[in-house]
Amino acid sequence: MTNDMKNVPELRFPEFEDGWKLVHLNDLGNFTSGGTPLKTKKSYWNGDIPWLTTSDINGKKIHKASNYITQEGLENSSAKLVYKESILIAMYGQGKTRGMSSILNFEAATNQACAIFQTNNDIKFMHQFLRKDYNKLRSLSNDGSQKNLSLTLLKNHQISVPKLEEQQKVGDFFSKLDRQIELEEQKLKKLEEQKKGYMQKIFSQELRFKDENGNNYSEWEYKNFLEIFKLVPSKNHQIKSSEVVENGIIPVVDQGKDIFLGYSNEKGKAIEDFDNVIVYGDHTTIVKYIKEPFIIGGDGVKLLTSNDGSLIHYLYILLQHFNVNPEGYKRHYSILKTKKMNISNTKEEQEEIGNFFEKQDNLIEKQSDKVDLLKDRKKGFLQKMFV
Repeated sequence: MTNDMKNVPELRFPEFEDGWKLVHLNDLGNFTSGGTPLKTKKSYWNGDIPWLTTSDINGKKIHKASNYITQEGLENSSAKLVYKESILIAMYGQGKTRGMSSILNFEAATNQACAIFQTNNDIKFMHQFLRKDYNKLRSLSNDGSQKNLSLTLLKNHQISVPKLEEQQKVGDFFSKLDRQIELEEQKLKKLEEQKKGYMQKIFSQELRFKDENGNNYSEWEYKNFLEIFKLVPSKNHQIKSSEVVENGIIPVVDQGKDIFLGYSNEKGKAIEDFDNVIVYGDHTTIVKYIKEPFIIGGDGVKLLTSNDGSLIHYLYILLQHFNVNPEGYKRHYSILKTKKMNISNTKEEQEEIGNFFEKQDNLIEKQSDKVDLLKDRKKGFLQKMFV
């Protein structure tokens, strides 16, 4: 008899043999939602009661709230104080928020966009199952321009569960795996913060590199952005986002956070002079330096190169440090090109700074790969250890 016929996972702890039971979420606990105190009533806000919205739901345990309300605000709204450890599920939300869940284990209130799920089963197991079913939950959304979940849809969602003892063992296993991922993410964050600290010290010239005689290099000067950088025509190297494939010969780069959007097989579109250009996201302000031939996918990408003979891997760091702060989905290049930047005019010093930060980036990339590997491993376990 196959695992599917027995309703058991592909991978499980050896001491368990019984089949899992198919039930509705409503059979495993209670669902409620919260509310929002009147925004214009000042006495309702900035109190000491944590008030959570979907922006606080990130797939992990919630450690703190981004908003607080008063007792008066709680009593004069449909907001509910959650006393018992619960799972919060985002019923509404832009981007990837809707369908995401987090564990809440401190006393707090929530808004109406958060479903509050309180279960007598193992909460860690239930949370992992909901994370596994993230795409299924999103597919349950109501039809319409604003696709949302509802308490009714969540209550009727079916999952398979084992007995409590197996739930606890599986829940503990994934909690330890999540903790390992969290620790590695903290290491990554520290490396990124360390890089920012070095950038601040170097570009403020608090920290200087020395020449071969132990002396400072020549004085830096402030230059206009357009003195340092110039645009590279990129239209002939661009394809539509809809033309990007999962597997191909040439990586496709856009202005998003990920290094690559996907791939393409259009060799004629590839940028061969890749090591002389910097990718700048006009809408996102994200800066990338790609070390292999690539194609541009979609709009919003600016290709920049040196206009004054400065070394490109130095300019990559310079641009990160003097970059503009993102202001929503607007064109940031028009702001960036008006900026002045403090720049070294000595190639030897640029080389040293560029090489120094290349080592920093290699450490960050290695740590980021480690985090991604752990996350991929967890995805594999989620698929195999749940029905």
